[in-house]
Amino acid sequence: MNDNKITIKGDELTRVSSLLIGSIGTVVETSQLQLEAFNGAFKEFDLGWHWSREEYEGLLIKAGGEIRIRDYDKTMSTGLSNEDITAVYRMKGKLFAQLLEQSDLAPRKGLLSLLEKCSDLGISLGWVTTTSGDNVQAIRKALEDQVNFGVFDFIFDSKDCSKSKPNPEIYLEAIKRHNLEPATTVAIEDSLSGVSSAKEAGIYCIATPGEFKRTQNYERADLRIEDLEELEIVG
Repeated sequence: MNDNKITIKGDELTRVSSLLIGSIGTVVETSQLQLEAFNGAFKEFDLGWHWSREEYEGLLIKAGGEIRIRDYDKTMSTGLSNEDITAVYRMKGKLFAQLLEQSDLAPRKGLLSLLEKCSDLGISLGWVTTTSGDNVQAIRKALEDQVNFGVFDFIFDSKDCSKSKPNPEIYLEAIKRHNLEPATTVAIEDSLSGVSSAKEAGIYCIATPGEFKRTQNYERADLRIEDLEELEIVG
């Protein structure tokens, strides 16, 4: 029987045998850089679009950058083809990677100690995001001197699912492929779509909202915290 537990101030929350870190924003705060990359891509393609922070925060309720571009194109009646939308998204990814290289980023507070503790206790670790593999690689490169991504038993991205969060597919795939026990699997997410995805998969979910996502509704989460330092794992 698994005896590892997640606690806050000594109070037990749930047993844990597997910990799944959600989207990029659960690892590192990049919302401002993402916004700048989107607007840069729109300028490159001369679309006449420019998202304000307020507008972008509203768009973040739905996961998937390419989906956001597609939906916005319909709203603006721009008439972009599927190929055009993919090209804009790829340009956004390229600009995002460049911005990451120029920025002084740090992992979210409490993440490193949490990963280390899980590794020491033999708790299975996964990074489960539906963003592109290119975005995942860009984050890994930007944080390679600070985060040992080798502690993850697996890393999933958009190639591992056909539907973005809030669809639970990516979590169900993780459970299936790695024989995880849902009752003792815990997800940590930074958005409403991520929380919904985990809960639909039957997983205990802790929400730690990102900088641009604090106004989203986290009622479905089992717990909401400000940062990961609040969590303790005991064996």
